[in-house]
Amino acid sequence: MPLHGRESLHLPRGDAEPGRPAPPLQPGGLPDRRPLPRAARCSQDHEYPPAVPAGPVSLSHGHPGTGDHRVAGTFAPRVGCAGLFAQRPDRPGTGPVRRAGASGTGAGFCGSGRPRREAAGGRGRDAVTDCLLWVGAVYAAASVNFAILVLSILKKGDPRNRFSGNAGTTNVYRMAGPFWAVAVLLLDVGRAVAVAVLGTMFLPMAQVPWLGLALVAGNRYPCFHGFRGGKGVAAYLGFAGALAPWAAALAAALWVAVFALVRVPFVASFFMIAALATGEGLAAGGSAGPAFAVTATVILILAGHWRNIRDIGKGHKAEVSTIESETGKTGPEAG
Repeated sequence: MPLHGRESLHLPRGDAEPGRPAPPLQPGGLPDRRPLPRAARCSQDHEYPPAVPAGPVSLSHGHPGTGDHRVAGTFAPRVGCAGLFAQRPDRPGTGPVRRAGASGTGAGFCGSGRPRREAAGGRGRDAVTDCLLWVGAVYAAASVNFAILVLSILKKGDPRNRFSGNAGTTNVYRMAGPFWAVAVLLLDVGRAVAVAVLGTMFLPMAQVPWLGLALVAGNRYPCFHGFRGGKGVAAYLGFAGALAPWAAALAAALWVAVFALVRVPFVASFFMIAALATGEGLAAGGSAGPAFAVTATVILILAGHWRNIRDIGKGHKAEVSTIESETGKTGPEAG
């Protein structure tokens, strides 16, 4: 059966059992004629002649148009296609066909030598595009600030205009009590855990820390609330804790120990964040890309505590109200 105007594909005589060394080519470079296995079919839908041997088949090497394809340890000359083969589901009896040295995710090569992932709608999409789409989705999800929503439903006012001016668990506790503070904390942590779990399921581990950066950025600068939100500590606790539970346990122990010594919550939070960042970086592999994302996340969180750092440097109490410096108010409303 001719293919692309070329001679039919043939195999040397002899068994084509998996793992058996290939018999050498005859003088002149042409093998004895025998048809290729029935399952051979490349990603461009070139179908090859029906054939005999059943069992696993593997493509070792090939050269477009002029080279040889080695199939199950035997040769087929000048096939005119250097693509990956794939088993036809309607013709059982042979194993999967792959190029030697190619991973299982390489399906979709055919002549070009470039990987392709089929996405919805039949268009290729690479890993960077996937990561960017996930980062955008996580930022949008994190922009829903639970502290602002809960206090708005309870008609308690906007936490960004009261006490420390932070839309987070602490201000919810001050304005609505411990029950609602715990509820907001669980919502923030739960969302972060969900992001971490989904990220590890659908993205390479080296890209997952970028979701943590998007999560904290959405919490700090929510697009749905005028880009004024919380500090992202609870969100980062849930995210990094899901990636490295041991780091979460260490962070909790450090927070308790440091707070017992200095009695300043945000100083204790620094040690907690350092432990979480270490765990996240190790879980992601410690290469340059994840390390950059983890570092940027930590800097973003610390930037939210800049006023506290400044006040500590001036000898003032931590978490002094941002409203006090603007209005001159003091007392419970300021602190």
